[in-house]
Amino acid sequence: MNPEDVARFPLPGTASPIQLAFSPDDNILSYLHAEGGQLTRQLWGVDVNTMAKKQLGMPPHDGDTEENLSLKEKLKRERQRLHATGVTSFFWSSRGSANIRIMVPLQGNVYVQDGIDSSTLRIVYDKAAPGNGGVGAVDPQMSPDGRLVAFVKDGEIFVASVDPPAFSSTSPGACSSPAATPEAGTALPPPVQLTFGGRSRGVTHGLADFVAQEEMDRYRGFWWSLDSSSIAFTEVDERHIPSFRIMHQGKDTVGEGAQEDHHYPFAGKDNPKVRLAVVEVDAAAIQSGQANTSEENFRPTWMDIGGTANGGGTPSSGQPTEGQTSSEPASSNDNGGVGAAREGAGMEGEIYLARVNWLQDGSLCAQVQNRAQTELRLLRLDPRSGAPTTLVVEKSKIWVNLHHLLRSLPAPALQQQPRQEGGSSGVAGASDMDVSSPSSSSSSPAAPDGSFSFIWASERSGFMHLYLYQYVPGADKAVEIRQITSGEWVVEFVVGVDQANDVVYVMGTYDSPCERHLYAVPLNNPKGGPGGSAKPVRLTEAPCMHNVIMDHRLRRFVDVYSSPEQPAKMVLYALSTTGNPYDPPIPLQELHSALDDRVLALRHKLPPPEVISFETRDREANLFAAVYRPDVNVHGPGPYPTIVAVYGGPHVQWVSRSWGCTVDMRAQRLRDLGFLVLKCDNRGSFRRGLAFEAWVKWRMGGVEITDQEDCVHWAVKKGLADPARVGIYGWSYGGYATAMCLCKAPNTFRVGVSGAPVTAWDGYDTHYTERYMGTPMENPKGYTESSVLTHASKLEGKLMLVHGLMDENVHFRHTARLINALIAARKPYDLLIFPDERHSPRKLQDRVYMEQRISDYFVQHLVKDPPPQASHL
Repeated sequence: MNPEDVARFPLPGTASPIQLAFSPDDNILSYLHAEGGQLTRQLWGVDVNTMAKKQLGMPPHDGDTEENLSLKEKLKRERQRLHATGVTSFFWSSRGSANIRIMVPLQGNVYVQDGIDSSTLRIVYDKAAPGNGGVGAVDPQMSPDGRLVAFVKDGEIFVASVDPPAFSSTSPGACSSPAATPEAGTALPPPVQLTFGGRSRGVTHGLADFVAQEEMDRYRGFWWSLDSSSIAFTEVDERHIPSFRIMHQGKDTVGEGAQEDHHYPFAGKDNPKVRLAVVEVDAAAIQSGQANTSEENFRPTWMDIGGTANGGGTPSSGQPTEGQTSSEPASSNDNGGVGAAREGAGMEGEIYLARVNWLQDGSLCAQVQNRAQTELRLLRLDPRSGAPTTLVVEKSKIWVNLHHLLRSLPAPALQQQPRQEGGSSGVAGASDMDVSSPSSSSSSPAAPDGSFSFIWASERSGFMHLYLYQYVPGADKAVEIRQITSGEWVVEFVVGVDQANDVVYVMGTYDSPCERHLYAVPLNNPKGGPGGSAKPVRLTEAPCMHNVIMDHRLRRFVDVYSSPEQPAKMVLYALSTTGNPYDPPIPLQELHSALDDRVLALRHKLPPPEVISFETRDREANLFAAVYRPDVNVHGPGPYPTIVAVYGGPHVQWVSRSWGCTVDMRAQRLRDLGFLVLKCDNRGSFRRGLAFEAWVKWRMGGVEITDQEDCVHWAVKKGLADPARVGIYGWSYGGYATAMCLCKAPNTFRVGVSGAPVTAWDGYDTHYTERYMGTPMENPKGYTESSVLTHASKLEGKLMLVHGLMDENVHFRHTARLINALIAARKPYDLLIFPDERHSPRKLQDRVYMEQRISDYFVQHLVKDPPPQASHL
């Protein structure tokens, strides 16, 4: 196995279809896929009735590449860790829309395919057209009815008609067949600017800010209403945040094209000011080319989302804020629960706008966190006045993790009005309401019109689980009907909700934290499962990692799954036709296998790692690890020189029963060279519950190091690892953990490669750092102890630092500060820099060079020139 095998993307057996989506009528399964093991993806569709496959939305050119995208789009790709080119995203019109369409953004232009029988894309926004100034559309989104496309240009939201005026008044469904679609080249009205006041440097409308994208998993800054009549959007003001300049040191030129200025929110410093508003969209005027929008008549309705720095105040257009109120916040217990009433949003101080959704009743929904991230509020917002109602309050002494598990249900779960007796404490439970099923008789009055139910998720039990709530118009809160799932396992995704059959389909870890399965659980009736049980019923068979999407009518689903022994397969299933949603699903067709030529050629070099578990030295936890053993026929029985591959940080899991664990090409190449490779998920990592994560609260760089040491101790006791020859490598948080292991455990770790490390947490961003560490002012001792700089003088082994000079996430400044500390302590180090790379190398030549340097470094210092004998472990 050579460095090219490690560096080349996609990795062997990983070129599976992504972004799977059913068409609005559920007849077409669409997805992106690159044929022939390449990175250039195309849009494909499979007719789930005939299994016929065809290419959809054929682009008129090569699609998106690193060279033809704007800086904002390139940085968004960095946030999403996206390497693919070609067609990189697509969107269907919503179910129920008369116009079945697909929108495809390419190279800053926006294209639409009319109907599902066509494969022709016609352009609806051309950045090269007169008046558009060559400026590409950022984050385009099609309206649910398929008639308009909204996007951001120059920091403002614009809306363009999908149809020319002659087609805007055609009968519903006119664009569902190719015969009624406008011809390519038909003149469209020019796009209409919808927002104003955000073109000044540092202020934008409709774009997600850096921390929202990087740390909150929120990549959007505007959202169409379900009826396509309005758009909710964010205003982001970063003018008060000092610029952090990144020079393009590898360029031949200097000046504007060779530098970037970022408003980076460092831990303990200012955050962007983010506000939320709603603006109406006059579709008829836009489609006819008669829209009259200007800064003078820009009158958005600003939402009261609370807070003093990020919410409220005066919009940039100078119009007064609507719907502002102030009163006491809702009460709540420390573990989460429903808060009591207040007329305003109720959260004081700085806040984060984490999520925005539209609800079934036409109201807007926002999730906001306090800056400490110990409180989260689910707000229902009146789009006409901006007035908020606090539906749910979550509080935690640890932190509140964000999620994407909110689901608004199409009908109220209870047909009787929930009782709210004795609710003065503000905490609702099952005793506070009538939990009769919809068909049961009850003396409670019927739920009023406008009542709605929703599924909410919380870690108040210590694990992420689902709860059913109902809201009645005029109430001061939502009422919890029941807890849907429970136990020491984690719900990760809500795949589908079937109210008619009283079942929720979820993905989670009920069987093992190293696996993910599809389960069916009762929605409303706690005794609605098989045998009168609420126990989850597993619907996927293979003991591995599954990813499932369901069609809109909950009749079919697609399962993409892989195991350590098998690359991913994509299989179409039918849910049981017996009428019992808990019966085993029926396999219909294998649609794709990722078993490719590279897998076949390298199969003998890719033995699955052994997944083991061991107890930590303090007997507080059992940890999982993957063990990559050298070929005993080539390298003997051991003990072997050993290398630990580490990430170690929150919200990441490395050890799982998946092909991704097997196809860790760097680990496999090092194994092929005769190294034992260990990969351990220490305490603080993902998918084990909140208490497991909380070990790193206010003390990063502590338990992660001892847990990684314990993994090495396990291998030494098994006779697998040579205690005198142990190395470690990692990237980002793993780079931090690598440097800390070398400095804090020098008798265990003798050689390390630290890639793009955070070396001092006061140099990283607010949302991530403060969630775990508080601010530098609140936790000065923790920041000092968790800094690599503090421990640099303890370094005894060999350290190679690797960093891209254009890294806008973990700035090269981190590595530079560590180098200063090493120089001050007279400690030798090695440095590998990439002038034209960001947080992780993208160019193939850079990745190949890096892989060769990494393997050479370990061979040189653990094999050819091993360190002095380490003390006995």
